[in-house]
Amino acid sequence: NNINQQINKLSVLQEFMKVAGEEESVDDKLNKFLECALDNTQVFILDSQKSVSLQLEELVSKLKLNYVTIACGYCFESGLSLLKNIIDRTIYAGLPFDLYVGSLQGYDEARPDNIITGIDKQTVKKLNEFLEQENFSLYTCNSRFYHGKLFLFEGDNETIICIGSSNVSKSAFIVNYELNVVFKTMTNSDLYLKIKSWLEELKRHSTKLTHLEE
Repeated sequence: NNINQQINKLSVLQEFMKVAGEEESVDDKLNKFLECALDNTQVFILDSQKSVSLQLEELVSKLKLNYVTIACGYCFESGLSLLKNIIDRTIYAGLPFDLYVGSLQGYDEARPDNIITGIDKQTVKKLNEFLEQENFSLYTCNSRFYHGKLFLFEGDNETIICIGSSNVSKSAFIVNYELNVVFKTMTNSDLYLKIKSWLEELKRHSTKLTHLEE
């Protein structure tokens, strides 16, 4: 059974790496990744025929949350509303919540049209509401458009990491055909620490936003 589980994990990771576009030296990158990913870590793909947000909430419901980080290319109020239970347990409960949004790139640059693409007024209002909470931080990367999709839910003992194709939107969570891989690992595992290190690198290249002009 253990051998079959490892084979299944290898197959999932190989397919994920290919889909993610890591065509050059896939085997080398996969081997390095496996060194940390398979140690006390469960790996599985979310059901593409079910709501992504509901599956995430089900996974997170079993954690005593300490910290949430979401990094996505696009974020809409329609998606945030579907994460209401998680948001209530974190942002409105005083727990740290970091949100990186690629489509806010260049929001504070002087432009004659004052138009920000990839966002709507309802979303801006919701993000400004979150920004009133001291524990909520909003970032965007101005130097390069951030297009990744990462959901990191840190608990006391276990951490849920979801990497895939879903932005924070109703379309991504319910309508579209999405591919998302989940890693359920121990908090402070090698995989967890590598993801945290990667996020620190993203933060160094990002701008912290304190208010959005509606």
